[in-house]
Amino acid sequence: MSGTIEGPDDPATNMRLTLELLETCPDLRGIYNVGGSSEGIGLALQRAGRAGQVRLIGHGLSSGTRRMLQDGTIMAVFTQRTQKLLEVMLDQLHTPTLPSLLPMQIVFPTNLPAE
Repeated sequence: MSGTIEGPDDPATNMRLTLELLETCPDLRGIYNVGGSSEGIGLALQRAGRAGQVRLIGHGLSSGTRRMLQDGTIMAVFTQRTQKLLEVMLDQLHTPTLPSLLPMQIVFPTNLPAE
């Protein structure tokens, strides 16, 4: 286990940090990216020939994460419906109660929604 590595949600920086991680941890089996720029991590895995071997989980369904789901670079993406998230945020401006749970979807290559 390598611990936490912080990247600035920049694809080039995340790629560099991931390449360094792969060199120092050759037996690495998985990466969970809690932030953005999963594309940089995916590119590093591809360049190192480890895409699909190191299981990548990220956040946010975008054109980049969609491509990586399709080619097997990323195994899953956690995503929220933006409309619902905005509705809850606006409700919080007018209501002092705790927000309801936000619905989240886990997208795999097998349930990838149509574009």
